[in-house]
Amino acid sequence: MAKRSPKSLVRSTKDGQVAGSRSARVRDVARSKRTATGHEPLRPLNRQAVPATQAKNRFGEILQAVRDSGPVFIERHGRAQAVVIGIETYNKLTSSERSTQERELDYWTREFNALHAGMQTPKSRRAVDALFSATDTELNRRGS
Repeated sequence: MAKRSPKSLVRSTKDGQVAGSRSARVRDVARSKRTATGHEPLRPLNRQAVPATQAKNRFGEILQAVRDSGPVFIERHGRAQAVVIGIETYNKLTSSERSTQERELDYWTREFNALHAGMQTPKSRRAVDALFSATDTELNRRGS
């Protein structure tokens, strides 16, 4: 029985999208150097993606890749389900010490969300419907 080439552990294209074709995986495997365990090593790319089964079996390599080159996405059925990030990135995301720009952005995000929520009421919907169905005469009325 012929031995099949293993699937590529990390699959990516130049624009960050995950390459899904079998030929791309086989080509990636053929070009890569193998580790002592016979697996393809993780290599830095725009977006690293690993199937969930391989992530489970090779978690140590995932951690090393995160330390060396950034986040690694865990996929199931070709769709990202989770991401492994470094502790520095996590601390920055959860830190209460946010920059002035980040705090200002948070403020304006809350303002936008409040305004958007106010526009989703039935009263607002009726007002928009009335505006779109208004005649020229109704729109040009002054002082009402």
